[in-house]
Amino acid sequence: MANGQYVESREMAEKSLMLTDYAPGSATYASLSFLNMLEEDWDAAIASSDNLRATRDQQLALLDFIRAGDFEGGLQEVRRMAADPSILPAPFRSRHLLVLTALMDDPELVLELFHTINIPDGTLMAPIREFWNEYGREVRQLEGYKEILELAGLVDYYRATGNWPDSCQPLEGNDDFECF
Repeated sequence: MANGQYVESREMAEKSLMLTDYAPGSATYASLSFLNMLEEDWDAAIASSDNLRATRDQQLALLDFIRAGDFEGGLQEVRRMAADPSILPAPFRSRHLLVLTALMDDPELVLELFHTINIPDGTLMAPIREFWNEYGREVRQLEGYKEILELAGLVDYYRATGNWPDSCQPLEGNDDFECF
């Protein structure tokens, strides 16, 4: 948008709305809101701004719990959100909710969320990738994490190529593997 290519910007932003997982993100909603304002489509501008605000407000609410050290309160809020995934915008639902839950030291709930929130088929990569970091260690060590890697097709890829991530390795003498 910086160079005045508004038509192309709208096409890209609308295309990202069709993507799953952590797209569309806040930048998409902000761009669409701006483009809708330029076109004086006030209802669409407000709707895009509302999506941006909802994403930001929910993330900030959980960050407030984390900052205060009130992990139990934060985890109660996560459970409330997960009970009705329709209240969460798509980018928050899959990625941020999982990461913030991991930061609040509940790896079992992270795995439960992988299965209960709406992560469409074939879009597990972005949420899985989040747990390759240091804060994902406890999540990676749970047996259920291995199931998620298998569901995403990554284990087949690792075995076929021999390219295992630094956080997982095959076990000698059988078809099993471990993550750490």
